[in-house]
Amino acid sequence: MFKGWIKLSFIDYPDKLSTVLFTEKCNFRCPYCHNFDLVLPNSLKEIELDEIFLFLEKRIRKLDGVVISGGEPLLHSKELEPFIERVKEMGFLIKIDTNGSFPEKVVDWDKKNLVNLWAVDFKVPFEKYDLVSGDGEKVRITIRYLLEKNTSSLYELRTTIFPRFHNIETLTNMLFEIEGANVWYWQNFRNDRTLDESASLVEPYSKDILNDWKNRLNIFKKVGKILIR
Repeated sequence: MFKGWIKLSFIDYPDKLSTVLFTEKCNFRCPYCHNFDLVLPNSLKEIELDEIFLFLEKRIRKLDGVVISGGEPLLHSKELEPFIERVKEMGFLIKIDTNGSFPEKVVDWDKKNLVNLWAVDFKVPFEKYDLVSGDGEKVRITIRYLLEKNTSSLYELRTTIFPRFHNIETLTNMLFEIEGANVWYWQNFRNDRTLDESASLVEPYSKDILNDWKNRLNIFKKVGKILIR
């Protein structure tokens, strides 16, 4: 299930010290994916759960949280649920990075209080999810559920800005689809490691362009704020 591990992170869980575990496999195919070795993970060795629990036991009251990323973690929900329950019993916070394509599991785990923070990748306008081989309607259900919970600590929405998919008009459409969100994070795509080789030939937007677009969209006041990471 887990094929990658960053044992200490200061940035993956906002304002918390965390360890980051990466699950294998993904049901999307984003051409700009930076973790493509996890999407196609045959060459990666599986990390034993006993090793993870031993690490965590030694860091109770030293680490704040465990981030579970991927790949797509919710592809492994059956195995993940008892793992998360045990980690929570040890006193750690849980953050899940997800593409949002399993709304039923988000609702179920939210009601069970298993997850402290959901980080949902909002990739493109819902009607254009075929660009990443995904189901936009499922992502829409996930995001609307989290927005209607109306708690700033429960979720974050983030978008990787990829020039083939995004321009000011696209981002404006996406803004209106998440009206009421507390914050929308943007991050520029990196062309040094990509799932699709052709994506490595794409030049990222400049910081000046992204800042200009951010300022223009913030005027609409549809979300609390747009921030660039």
